[in-house]
Amino acid sequence: MNPIIRTGPNSRKIGLLVCFLVVLLPVSGLADQKKDVLSERHKQWLEEVSYIITNVEKEVFLKLESGREKDLFIETFWKQRDPTKGTLTNERKDEHYRRLNYSNKHFGRGTPIHGWRTDRGRIYILLGPPQDVQRYEGKTYVYPTEVWFYQGLSEYGLPSGFHILFFKRKGMGAYEIYSPLTDGPQALMTGYLGDQTDYFEALQQLRQVEPNLADVSFSLIPGEGSSVSGRPSMSSDILIQQVERSPEKMVRDSYARKFIDYKDRVDVEYSANYIDSGSLVRAFKDKAGIFMVHYVIEPENLSVDQFEEKYYSSLRLNGVVEDSEGRIIHQLEKKISLEFDPDQLQDIYLRPLCIRDVFPLIPGDYSISVLLMNETSKEFTSVEHSLSIPDKKDELQMTPLLLCYDVRKDREQEKKVKPFSLGGNRLYFHSGKMFVRSDELSVVFQVFKLNPGILERGKIAVEIQQDDVLVHVFHRNLREVEDPSVFIETVSLQDFTPGYYSLSVSVLLDEETLLHQEEIFSITHVEVIPRPWIFSKSLPPANDPVHAFLTGSQLFNSGRFQEARIMLEEAYARRPESIDYAVGLARSLFALEDFDSTEEILLPLIQDSQNTSFDILFMLARAQQKLGKFIQAVSILESMRLSFGVNIEVLNLLGICYFQQGDIDKALEIWEVSLEMKPDQPHLLESVKGIKEKR
Repeated sequence: MNPIIRTGPNSRKIGLLVCFLVVLLPVSGLADQKKDVLSERHKQWLEEVSYIITNVEKEVFLKLESGREKDLFIETFWKQRDPTKGTLTNERKDEHYRRLNYSNKHFGRGTPIHGWRTDRGRIYILLGPPQDVQRYEGKTYVYPTEVWFYQGLSEYGLPSGFHILFFKRKGMGAYEIYSPLTDGPQALMTGYLGDQTDYFEALQQLRQVEPNLADVSFSLIPGEGSSVSGRPSMSSDILIQQVERSPEKMVRDSYARKFIDYKDRVDVEYSANYIDSGSLVRAFKDKAGIFMVHYVIEPENLSVDQFEEKYYSSLRLNGVVEDSEGRIIHQLEKKISLEFDPDQLQDIYLRPLCIRDVFPLIPGDYSISVLLMNETSKEFTSVEHSLSIPDKKDELQMTPLLLCYDVRKDREQEKKVKPFSLGGNRLYFHSGKMFVRSDELSVVFQVFKLNPGILERGKIAVEIQQDDVLVHVFHRNLREVEDPSVFIETVSLQDFTPGYYSLSVSVLLDEETLLHQEEIFSITHVEVIPRPWIFSKSLPPANDPVHAFLTGSQLFNSGRFQEARIMLEEAYARRPESIDYAVGLARSLFALEDFDSTEEILLPLIQDSQNTSFDILFMLARAQQKLGKFIQAVSILESMRLSFGVNIEVLNLLGICYFQQGDIDKALEIWEVSLEMKPDQPHLLESVKGIKEKR
């Protein structure tokens, strides 16, 4: 990150130059991509998948700009539907095109449209071949009709068994899908002269000639029976809508949003390999009063490579924390190397991987975005969360609830800052908040600014509801709580039935609700569910200078330079050998225009050739330029031209130094080279022109 430049109006010449110095920072050399017109090939693909593509997928596909991006999306689209990932064959893709070809061959006969565009073609492409087909053709009393029967599709939200009925309206044209409620049995019969609104009369007449068809005509769901009103119920029409929406059940289209959000942040080879993940973020205050952000990522699967008898996976984690103004306040970057023997690998396949991490964060409102990449398989996943860290001056507050299936005492609580460790307890949970009846659910939270009056007379109320019915309630007096810095309330789930529940916790004072938080959880009908296998990244103890360094860096990034200086000075004083701590402090000093101190810290660093990074040298040169030490600054900048090649920033600052030394010709020569490299520098052009006119 480039240090911030602050300049005062020391002279008319300096003021002239400062006006363009700010715009001479790095500028992207990438040309803007023009939006790619949808090619015939991509139009054809959209037609081919028009029945199975979700609205989200189509929306994202049409937003993509280049043909390359669209091709990558198509690859991703089919990978998300591949039932046997990792093999050369994509059975779902092959089956889709088989259905498409079959529909064109068999369902378009005698009609002016392609078979895949017919109602039968649409249903066949969506659901595949039916288990049974009953045809009513060449009948005297019934128009041409087909009844398809399906079963075994309950995973898509459909009944265990159901019919789809097609008929030729008035005996002409293509087969249309039949609605019991809209069309009614009368629409299936030739020459029906009865009351068109009397569905029951029509049903009786149809039953006399085709009893099996009559039953299906009133309800597409076997065994549903006749409606009391004498008309078909809405269930058949709802079924047809569910069939139309079944593509949404066949794939989790969240990957499409991730594709467009991260297409510029992940390498091309990762783009088509998004995997879903669970996640959770909580902020808890430690004993020193610092908020620590605890987060977890649970990728849906973990791909590994094998070498001899070992299995391994290499993960890379990158993340950013942005404030409400879009400034990057904190960055995460970690390498995670995993290695397993065959027994451990079997355990991993049965249990989800859970990656935990923790970092301090200053008060504010933030968005957190974390990208996890598996370098072994070129897969990626991401999580995004919003988070608010309360300021110390804020009034009574309560953290969101964390629902745990286990809480254990941490025997090494003083050695490191561990993710999801609070009040000397390790917290175990699943991001999906699913429990079994043998669990004891522990709800964990913190409350801040509890005054003596609330502690003496206040209560904690825990309530659990199912379908708005109160099934559990518990109250505890606050004066009975041993440690008011953390609350852990435990509920046995033994008497609860499987289903979804809402759990609420309130802080009460004289029956008035002061604070309130809620969470949703579920209890499964199975007796045992696999608990996550945890990989945890910890921080050094709370008294380690890394905490002051991280906090100071966040304060700097948020523009609070004086506060940042205090924290970074503390970190540097305790660990002066750290290059990162020295550079961090120098950045804050430079921002505060303490250029003498900036130079004092940076000069020793460049004595070691290993520390001669671009950022260190350039910051030192700028500090020396501000101090009027133009010869020293020029020496550093000229050496940078040799070491790092031609750079716009270096050239422009070098020109300033020569100009301030009085060497106008050299300054103009340097700036003209800069303008040749990047002509679009209007402030520099204006300044150079003005200098030449006055000579």
